[in-house]
Amino acid sequence: MTALSAVAQSVGYVVAALGPLLFGFLREVSGGWTVPLTVGLGVLVVQLVAGWLAGRPATLETR
Repeated sequence: MTALSAVAQSVGYVVAALGPLLFGFLREVSGGWTVPLTVGLGVLVVQLVAGWLAGRPATLETR
């Protein structure tokens, strides 16, 4: 569980640090807010799925 927490925090800090820079760059390149917001929602969905999969209860298979 400690390793999962460390990975989640590491990814969270990287996204938090790079997010404003990436949003600003995408805003300048695209000239509007549609592209940055769409990319942000895409990242949100990826993180949501990864968190849901990582947080599932562990199950043991018996044979």
